[in-house]
Amino acid sequence: MSIVGFRELREAILDYEGARLYDEVLDPWIPKAKIAMAALAHLAPAAAMSLRADAIRDSLWNLFALSVVIDHLIDAQELARFMEAIGASRIRESAFHPFWHEIVEVEEATNQAQPPAILREVWPGFVLGDLMLVRAGVRVSAGSDHLTKAIAERSTIYFTNYRAARPASDLSHGWGHNSRWRTSFRRDYAAPAAFHYHVDGKLSGNDPLPDDSRYAELTREAWIELVRHRCFVRCAKPHDDLWPYDLGYVEPRGRV
Repeated sequence: MSIVGFRELREAILDYEGARLYDEVLDPWIPKAKIAMAALAHLAPAAAMSLRADAIRDSLWNLFALSVVIDHLIDAQELARFMEAIGASRIRESAFHPFWHEIVEVEEATNQAQPPAILREVWPGFVLGDLMLVRAGVRVSAGSDHLTKAIAERSTIYFTNYRAARPASDLSHGWGHNSRWRTSFRRDYAAPAAFHYHVDGKLSGNDPLPDDSRYAELTREAWIELVRHRCFVRCAKPHDDLWPYDLGYVEPRGRV
């Protein structure tokens, strides 16, 4: 199945006005979606991060279309049933980490040094092998040394097509109906020794950023915050017109 299939599924979800979304829209799609997922299996292991983006362009477009479908199912109970039915694995990590979890709500802890701790899962997250498909949305408790409630909950979330409760931005926004679907999916991998964020980024957040006006207003630490969380969680700088799409980052496992 080509990318047009997931694109058509997204349109079917948006157009549906009934009360049986899973039975009448998603369930009939499962056989085709399984075929599409099987065609993406070569991107599942962490070793696939070495594949060049231009060599797997169609697969990245296909994954982007799937991510848009996921974004529009996040607030629906059908997300978990559909993703598990098509072969994705549910994230079961109980300790908060921005690789696995997207912050939805923050409960401010009285101890400002308290690291983020998960209070409940708002929506489930899924992976395809070592490749992140969608992070689990969570409500967390944290001290102000780690998270600022208003920023973590409301700053623009990048590499994201849609969120009902906050501004979202990806490279498909602003393009025509057909051109938007030629957007590549952001690839994040959980390798044994490190988390690899946005492996197709042209620049590494592990190194000093270049002398470029797009990065001049923020510190390197702020950019890493943005790449790890896909949004700001503490940085109080303007967040609605940034360009994190060139940046990748490698983080040894064990950091929170």
